[in-house]
Amino acid sequence: MSRHDYTPEQALRRLIEKLAGQDEQLATQVLAAVNAGRDVQEVERRGKRKSRSYRHTVPYAPEEALGIALEVLSAHFIEQPRFINSFHDNMVHAEIGARGATPTPSFVSQKPERIDAVGVDKTVEIELQTETEIIPTETALRQQRQQTVVVHRVSANEIRQEEANLERLRQLVDFTER
Repeated sequence: MSRHDYTPEQALRRLIEKLAGQDEQLATQVLAAVNAGRDVQEVERRGKRKSRSYRHTVPYAPEEALGIALEVLSAHFIEQPRFINSFHDNMVHAEIGARGATPTPSFVSQKPERIDAVGVDKTVEIELQTETEIIPTETALRQQRQQTVVVHRVSANEIRQEEANLERLRQLVDFTER
């Protein structure tokens, strides 16, 4: 007997609805992961000697789909912020400037090289449209497009809060028998 008065299907639908109300793009990502299904390989027997092996995709069971949805949420709210913070930590040690980038003729007086920003937090921007992208796929019809996005650090308290939120959500969608 389940501890909940709702089914896994109802829980999944409600989760997607709530996500769509808050962040449509995240809801789309969760839905895409859930709808992707599981890749399986099957063998079809044709008589004694002939058999055919093929792969196809089968839908997740509702409990599995909830697990996949939770993995996507964990990646979005916990793993990505940790990755971003690690990236910022690494960038603190990076230099801005160039050492001997261009050869200097001997008749020009040598000035000391200037390397800035070692040990300092830097603004990190990610380019949204790569140089090789002629027409952006998802925004081909939009006129104005943001070129970069600034990636900020996420506080450890915020990450801990998201972990607690995700743990509460896991308990709400846990359909194991007890």
